Amino acid sequence: MENTRQEKPAYLRWKCLDDFSNMNKSKIFFNGEYSPSVSTIETLKPIFEDIKKRYSKQIRDLFENDNQHVILAGGIYSFFFCLPKMLKFISDKYPLLPIRLVLHNINSLSELIKYDYDFVATVLYPGINEKAFKGINGTNYFKSKKSFEDKVFLAIGEQAASEYESIKKALDTHNILFGRLDEAGDKEYLYSVAPVGRERENPKVVVDSYFMVYLMMRQNAGIAMGMESMSYQEKENLLILKDRVLSRPNRFVVFKNRPKYLNYFSKVFFRIFERELC
Repeated sequence: MENTRQEKPAYLRWKCLDDFSNMNKSKIFFNGEYSPSVSTIETLKPIFEDIKKRYSKQIRDLFENDNQHVILAGGIYSFFFCLPKMLKFISDKYPLLPIRLVLHNINSLSELIKYDYDFVATVLYPGINEKAFKGINGTNYFKSKKSFEDKVFLAIGEQAASEYESIKKALDTHNILFGRLDEAGDKEYLYSVAPVGRERENPKVVVDSYFMVYLMMRQNAGIAMGMESMSYQEKENLLILKDRVLSRPNRFVVFKNRPKYLNYFSKVFFRIFERELC
């Protein structure tokens, strides 16, 4: 005998908790049709709101606990230009993993141990700090075997360059955008470059971070540095002057030799560079 009775709905939709007031009440369940009465709706509304409040607090407490987060740190370039791109890949593979990004230039092994971050994107400059992470094998960290040699060039906004009769004239005249002062507050401008002949020039514009320098450069406010690893979109409206390489920093990562997903983060980090340069 054919069963003509409609199968009873089995599962509530999450929308009941997320936004019960605004949802289509006939779709309270995932399967089957159900049309609750007005009195039923009024009864269910405070119940779902209470459930949402209690579970939202539990979820918030869990994800806002720093001890539960995987902390990724990057310097003035990698924090803005590299780490955010990693989040898409990380979230796809580990959707429930809570992550916190920190802007911090970690330039030595002692700093790495002191701050105890889980994953750090950092850089070595030839002739300057090649031995900054010597002895890392005796710590709780791995240093990536792979590294990426970036290149640093002078850069200027395309519109600003077009306002001068030549590129040389622009480099001789346009404002130089300097990075921040060193930590001691001395007149040493970190992460800054200048055209030939203007190396000792006093700055007219000093900006707190490289990302602000980058934005100002795109608005034609001055000359700064551009990276080879920048994506096509990031280089839009910029003229990267590749006739002279200013430096060749080696980018790499260090990460704790525990959770296996940190090794995956390292692979993603270098995959981003490879894709940008394709």
